[in-house]
Amino acid sequence: MTQWEIAKFAPSAASDGIAAAVTRDGCAIIEGLASENTLDSIERELAPHVEVTPKGDGEIMGFETKRTAGLMGKSPGAGSLACEPLILDIVDKILGPYCDRFQIMSTTTISIGSGESLQPLHRDDGLYPFRHPSQREFIVATLWALSDFTEENGATRMILDSHRWDDERQPTQEETIPVTMTRGSVSVYLGSVYHGGGANRSAGERTGLYIGYCLGWLRQEENQFLAVPPDVARTLPEQLQGLLGYSIHRPFLGWCEHQDPRNLLAKDNSAAGERPDTIHEGVDTVEQGPEVRRV
Repeated sequence: MTQWEIAKFAPSAASDGIAAAVTRDGCAIIEGLASENTLDSIERELAPHVEVTPKGDGEIMGFETKRTAGLMGKSPGAGSLACEPLILDIVDKILGPYCDRFQIMSTTTISIGSGESLQPLHRDDGLYPFRHPSQREFIVATLWALSDFTEENGATRMILDSHRWDDERQPTQEETIPVTMTRGSVSVYLGSVYHGGGANRSAGERTGLYIGYCLGWLRQEENQFLAVPPDVARTLPEQLQGLLGYSIHRPFLGWCEHQDPRNLLAKDNSAAGERPDTIHEGVDTVEQGPEVRRV
């Protein structure tokens, strides 16, 4: 493996090896993880939302790029990608040691249109006031290919190993390589890696579906409680509810009425009020669990 190659894995690969590659290089690709049926469903479910999404109006958002957010409340297919077991295993191996649970940070489809220019290079974890390099990662991102990603149509540009850089070192486009992959594949990368959307020199669109995960004690980039309000969240699988933030991060982060929010999402709201408090005097502790690393 050289710094100019992105490790690629089959869907049958073990999560340990993929997580190790992501941690080592900053990025890895799992080829063909999403089925055509799932991709077709996502495109049908999101089509009316993408249709009314305006193009961006700046260098970061792009001028020929559409970004449709709030995906978990709009597309069951996108929700299934968010809960893909292999992805969750990888994220857990990277973020799990530093939190009681991780959560979805933000969700967006990114449709880069013909004529779009290079996006400025950035780190997704630049949202948070921590210095680089850090002793822990804060974000693991996934970008699912809803279309083929080629250098011609604007494949994401990535600087492998840049997660080890300090904040003074500035990235350049000359250091990037394209994250090329086929429809249905997914790139998994660290929030501390420099990357940016590529220039689209083709006649078509390059479309990806972004799902970012972050430590459960951080504020999410996308406000999931407005993007997926309780009436919508109530209809979703419990696992997805928890990933959206309708959950407790031990010891007591995120409670409502001293209960796990999922209790209050119960379809029978009258029963929710009869449940015992999540917080029990003399039983619970105000400390993090002993398995969570403090750095």
